[in-house]
Amino acid sequence: FGGIVAYEMSLQLASYGHSPKGLVLIDSPCPNRDITLSETLVTYLMSRLPANETKIAPSIIQRQFTLSSALLQAYVPHPIGNVCPPMILLKSATGFTCAALTKKDIPSWLTERYSSDIGALGWELMPHCKVEVHMIPGHHFEAFDSLY
Repeated sequence: FGGIVAYEMSLQLASYGHSPKGLVLIDSPCPNRDITLSETLVTYLMSRLPANETKIAPSIIQRQFTLSSALLQAYVPHPIGNVCPPMILLKSATGFTCAALTKKDIPSWLTERYSSDIGALGWELMPHCKVEVHMIPGHHFEAFDSLY
């Protein structure tokens, strides 16, 4: 969600004459593909949070995921002119898997890391976008894990 917000903000800034020098995306999928997280996956992720890890009620976090998914489904990227700042994508090297979930519960952009159609998680298909990809350890939900 954050990478797509950053992308849209860069377009809006450019439309007002303030073009960003670039964007750093952290394992963020492109908005031109199905990127919503299933409710089953969100529930699973919420169950994995340590009780003392957050002071925000789980129901509020769950609601935020639901609202973010709705916004992503409605979002249609409209590049302004030939504007797309250079991008660096920090892409997780490992696909997310979970024995407790079915394949339909997890979107392909989270699981498939070596498929040719997701080289830069779809960003390379956006008009005028140039993407430099750097692999980072772990899967999407471990990007900020202290293990790495």
